[in-house]
Amino acid sequence: MQLIFFCQTSPAVDPLYSYSSGKDIEGYEIEKEYMPQVAKRVNLARKLDKLLHAERKKKTERDWIISNAKAMELAVDDDL
Repeated sequence: MQLIFFCQTSPAVDPLYSYSSGKDIEGYEIEKEYMPQVAKRVNLARKLDKLLHAERKKKTERDWIISNAKAMELAVDDDL
């Protein structure tokens, strides 16, 4: 059996800081045989997050270009 400990850093870096009221979050025991499945799911979640971030970034850039083109009264290509 393994233990996982969550350590508190600072309110600016750690979103759990405000939830823990400035106290360290205690560790808890986990079953070791579940860790490979957990690792697979975490890696899949990371990949999904990267893809979603890339899509949001492209949309933000596209919206910025369209907004500024309209402000300058320029035509915008539909393929953008």
